[in-house]
Amino acid sequence: MSAPGSSEPVLHAGPEWATSCLNCGTRLAGVYCPSCGQQASDPNPTMRNLGAEFVGELTSFDGKLWRTLRTLFLHPGELTVAFFAGRRVSYISPVKLYLTCSLLGFLSGPLVDTVRERLGLAPVVTTVKGKRGGNGSGVHISAPDSTALDSLLKDPTASLAEKLALRAARNGTDPSKEPRFADQFKENLPRLLFVLLPVFATLLAVLNRGRGYRFPRHLYVAIHLHAAFFLALALQIVLGQLPVVGGWMPMVCLAYLAWYATAMMQRVYGGSRRRAIVITSVALSTYLLIVAAALIGLVVVVALVLP
Repeated sequence: MSAPGSSEPVLHAGPEWATSCLNCGTRLAGVYCPSCGQQASDPNPTMRNLGAEFVGELTSFDGKLWRTLRTLFLHPGELTVAFFAGRRVSYISPVKLYLTCSLLGFLSGPLVDTVRERLGLAPVVTTVKGKRGGNGSGVHISAPDSTALDSLLKDPTASLAEKLALRAARNGTDPSKEPRFADQFKENLPRLLFVLLPVFATLLAVLNRGRGYRFPRHLYVAIHLHAAFFLALALQIVLGQLPVVGGWMPMVCLAYLAWYATAMMQRVYGGSRRRAIVITSVALSTYLLIVAAALIGLVVVVALVLP
């Protein structure tokens, strides 16, 4: 301590958040806590602090996220190969990737519906409501309406809830129960597909037995392939709203997924293109049958528990 009247500078202790971790109380020697890893930051931030934190988030996790999504979408199998080669720091984990892509896939439909409503584009189901008839459903459909409904049911941009309500109106059932069924079905569908991941991995393990790969490799192939499917589904739903390319998007999506799965099998497991095509065809056809059976079971369960 300097004497009174001395010209030596007086050292002031920093704020508490800069000297000790607010999370665990450990003494700080740098920006990050050596005990729990929390970054030292002002608990009462200014707008400048918030802006710096926002930019940091975009350039760290989100930067890694976009790099992972780009690699997943454009380079089939590269993420799986990089993961098992130990190059993991540049990408998010496979589980986080799956959850992110499944969230995009399942939320893109409701998001598109919300945007359409905000823009004044009412769901097509509203055009057949309000005509009361004697069929018990409160909906009357003439022959021209039935023809229009058939075309609307084939519309790739219509949501599942819309199609179920339209089908209920055409069949003379109570359409108010159909959206509730659709909600229950869509709520349980992501869980069902997640549970089926080890099933697809088992198919890959059987088809590639004797090649020296352990089961986790097949499991991560299944995770990355499903993540690519969800990402393609989200893009198909969003781009399907465009009037020029909307009608082509389901076909483009199917062609992309067929190419993607084949290229991924060849990249991860090696071998010829012909072998990759055979493995992809057998694995996907078998898996689709299993998924179809599981979906039927899900429909039955939802129908039984729905009040």
